[in-house]
Amino acid sequence: MGGSGDGPRESSNRRTAFRLPTAFDVRVRSDGSPKGTEEWAKADRGAARVLATVTEDVSAGGLRFRAPARLPYGTPLTVSFALDDTPIEAEGAVAHVSADDFGAGIGVAFLGVDGATTSRLVRFITARERQRLPTVPIMYSINCHVDRERVELDGATEECSPSFMRLLLSRAVQPGEQLAIVVKVGRTEMRLAGRAVSCRPADQLWRTEVELGDLEGTIASQWRDTVVRLRDSSR
Repeated sequence: MGGSGDGPRESSNRRTAFRLPTAFDVRVRSDGSPKGTEEWAKADRGAARVLATVTEDVSAGGLRFRAPARLPYGTPLTVSFALDDTPIEAEGAVAHVSADDFGAGIGVAFLGVDGATTSRLVRFITARERQRLPTVPIMYSINCHVDRERVELDGATEECSPSFMRLLLSRAVQPGEQLAIVVKVGRTEMRLAGRAVSCRPADQLWRTEVELGDLEGTIASQWRDTVVRLRDSSR
């Protein structure tokens, strides 16, 4: 019998298409020198160019990475990265491009990825989603230290979870930057570390998504307990 409900095929398609905001290191290779790769490093031979950069999101069907400039649609690329210490290399092509204050976000659609790699990507995304629950909209004052630039910013949380945060900062932060964040919860200060995933203007502030790093056991437990307590008190 036919139907329009959410069957296995629809659920599988959603898992494949869902983009997880995440920042991890990725190496991108172009075997040619298309417009937009002028600032990429030259490979060992030929006209190939290589960019060592960071992702903004990943799905089972592709990923988006940071680049200095836009690339033409359809540009063939090879992306290499690791998921939980497992190396992955995938062929792809530029499927969408967006320019912003930091350069460009380049979306790559994977081509011909095998079933084992797709399953590994789905497992990675599903596990990260679970780690980010619960998510609570809450505003706390924060102080944010940008590692490479060695500057401190004031701001506030907009949304908190055990492993992911959305912040409103007084100035822009380059996606991929390592951050040290002090969150003021009542009279307690909680020190967290993370990496900026994205940063976009929001009125006179900057809405910044941050993926928290592997926090030490005690800090991780305290932060998770804080978020769960906030969730329960808001019900």
